[in-house]
This record gives sequence, C-alpha cells and structure tokens, in this order.
Amino acid sequence: MLTRPGPDEVHLWVAEPGAGRDGFLQACLSLYLTEPPADWVIESSADGKPGLVSPSNRLQFNLSHCGDQLLLAVSGAGQAVGVDIESVRPRRFLRLAKRYFSETEYLSLSAMPPRAQPMGFYQIWTLKEAWLKGLGTGLRLPLNSFSFQVTAAGRLNLVAEPALSAFQGWSLQLETGHIVAVAAANLAQGAQLRLFRAESEAIEGPVCAHFLAASAGLLMPA
Repeated sequence: MLTRPGPDEVHLWVAEPGAGRDGFLQACLSLYLTEPPADWVIESSADGKPGLVSPSNRLQFNLSHCGDQLLLAVSGAGQAVGVDIESVRPRRFLRLAKRYFSETEYLSLSAMPPRAQPMGFYQIWTLKEAWLKGLGTGLRLPLNSFSFQVTAAGRLNLVAEPALSAFQGWSLQLETGHIVAVAAANLAQGAQLRLFRAESEAIEGPVCAHFLAASAGLLMPA
C-alpha cells in the first residue's frame, strides 16, 4: 500500500504505452485504498469530471491521454487535481494562440524564436487545461481569462481570477517528449510532485511504483 498524498505532494502515474484506461485507474487506486474495487463509487460531475465518491472521498484523481500515452494524477482529500498531456507536433501555433490565449501570452509566444514556439505553445496549453480540469468547470471559463507569464528569472507565474488562485502546479517534459502539466488546489508551500511508472504484464495485473527522474517547476499564483 502507498500512503495517500497529503497537502505536501501530488502523485503522477505514467502508464505503459497502450494500457487500458479502466485497468490502469483500478490498479493505481488499489495501491491507496484498502476497499476492493467492487466497493468503489466513481461518479462524474455535471461538467463530466469523474471523482471517487466512496469510500469516503479520500482521494482526488484526474486522467489524461495523448495517443497511447495515459496519465493519472492523484491528490489528497480536498485537493482538487487536474492533469493534461500533449505531444509536440506541427501546428499553426500563433493562429491558435491568437484565438485561445490571453493577449499577454500571445505576445510572449510571438516574441519567441520560431524553433522555441512549439514548446512554448504546448507548455501554456497544457497548463491552462490542467488548471481548468482541476477546477472542474471545463471550458465554461475561457482559456484567455487567465495568463501564465514568464518572469525575468525564467519562472512561470499564474495571473488568475480568484477561482483559480488556490491552485499550484508543475510543467514538465516526459522521457517520451510529451509535455505535461499538473495542477492541484490547497497544497502546502513547497509541495512536491512525485512521478511513478505503472508497469504490469497484464492490464489488470500488479502495478509496481518506480520513481522517474524528471524536472518539474512549481508554479505559484502571482
């Protein structure tokens, strides 16, 4: 059994390529819960965000996938969590940023060298998605209503309305090249993101936790 995350950490699980969603979710959550999966009650909110209602709503979780890459973020009770993953691929980045990002973000992306724009675009995009998934309102809150800004020290700060200011998060790149963002509410100052790889010979088989070495920068609301 794993100790459930407290306010000082969030767990991020990286599935084997091609793993099934339900089997992956069940295998990971089983490491935290003593009750058998048959006793779990998972329901979706009005905006479609699934959550663990029973037993005792002691965990928060969120799933994201890109192609055959699947992720699961797990946090403690009262710490709503969101995660998003994207692969870096050619797109009309500035056109999309003009449509969906804040003016500040669009101008910042426009000022980047062309070779840096793909990474910059996906970093902002995944951060926005993770924050909104954590909040659980979907796109009812427009993507351009809050901004991520780069400080002179190279730190990303969030400029947000009060509904989003309770969240902290991380932006990182996996070994596969995917860009990932995680956001969680009501965390302690200096909270850490712990990354694990879920490995099993069968989808429903046992899951082994392995710490992944990856850089992740904590983001704080400005």
